[in-house]
Amino acid sequence: MTKIKSLALILLVALAFPACQAIQMMQNLLKCDFRLAQVGKVQALGIDMTGKRSFTDFNLLDAGKVIQALTGNQFLLNFVANVEVRNPNTQAAGMNRMDWILMVDNKEVLNGTLNQALNVPANNGTAVMPLNLSIDLKKIFANQGRDETLGLAFDLAGKGNDSNRIMLRVKPYMNIAGAEIPYPGYLNIKKEF
Repeated sequence: MTKIKSLALILLVALAFPACQAIQMMQNLLKCDFRLAQVGKVQALGIDMTGKRSFTDFNLLDAGKVIQALTGNQFLLNFVANVEVRNPNTQAAGMNRMDWILMVDNKEVLNGTLNQALNVPANNGTAVMPLNLSIDLKKIFANQGRDETLGLAFDLAGKGNDSNRIMLRVKPYMNIAGAEIPYPGYLNIKKEF
């Protein structure tokens, strides 16, 4: 009978240890610093927007694509938002996935889920989560002119990391004993730690 009790205790400890470890990683994540480290690879209509500051910066072929998109129903802007996480804890931090909301000019324009685990090393270790985003400028700036519609693309391409027009809100999740436990609320991601 004592062997059965001992085996049951060992089994209980073996099952509880990963759950405790996951809880600790989530608690550590809550103490981490987040920032929008970089906005890059800005493209619209397959056109690299790097160096574009105004409509006159497009060559004739690209200008034609832009004019056609401005008169059409859709104008997609694609970019990568790199979220950097810094862990000041003495133990690793982590999460299993995260929900995110992209805000442009303080208005929600896109949301989704990043189904990717993240582990952040201890002692000011960092990790980067790249989010590949695609937004329709025609929907965001409906009933506005060419300059307003292209303005965000020019802003991200010209300023990149200095743009104040976009913000990310994230909600991390941790898998604890088979259940996904969300962070209570959303974290606002700014450009600085």
